[in-house]
Amino acid sequence: MPYGAQIRPESLSRLVQQIGEQVRHVAPPELLNAGPLELRESFEVWALGLDALGHGAHSKRAIRRLARPVDRWHHQLAFGGRAAAFVRSSASPLTGEHQLEELFVSPIAQRIDEGVAWVDNNAGVEDHVRLLLVPACHLYTFWLESEELQSRFVVIDATRSRLEERQDVLLELPPLQMHDAADFLRKLSASASPAGVLLAGSRVLTRA
Repeated sequence: MPYGAQIRPESLSRLVQQIGEQVRHVAPPELLNAGPLELRESFEVWALGLDALGHGAHSKRAIRRLARPVDRWHHQLAFGGRAAAFVRSSASPLTGEHQLEELFVSPIAQRIDEGVAWVDNNAGVEDHVRLLLVPACHLYTFWLESEELQSRFVVIDATRSRLEERQDVLLELPPLQMHDAADFLRKLSASASPAGVLLAGSRVLTRA
């Protein structure tokens, strides 16, 4: 499998404890009773802003010079074997310890799980995988980077509230297909518009 975020096991253990303390406040009873809670894949979260997106499509700059890390890590959560939620954590710059920041119950967790399975079967084992968010298109995508720093993208889903807008984005960039960097940026730039919050679903904020 391609590799995502590299986090020390002891840091993940402490994160699981924090999740256990908070999940009962946001997950419905049917999820809590579905079976064991499991922390699955972890990915560093990056974002591609509207200005950088438009500039990159015209200047052909490398995605690494356009996207920015947002100092968050995404972690998949499964209940009884089914991915139904995810959490976001931050890491201490001094100790590297991970702190729970947000917990979401959202259908996007299942879409990401499907994306993980697709990448497992279709990407190189040495690829580095990040979760790239594109707020202007309400888009979730996996950013795969090879050892030679070649980038490819696998669209997971678009979360726009208007169905026709969501379909427009996914028609140009079908999910669960490999897209090269130039094609990805060009089509995204054509679909982008100013947007607000990208994260959808039930949420609990665990820090002020």
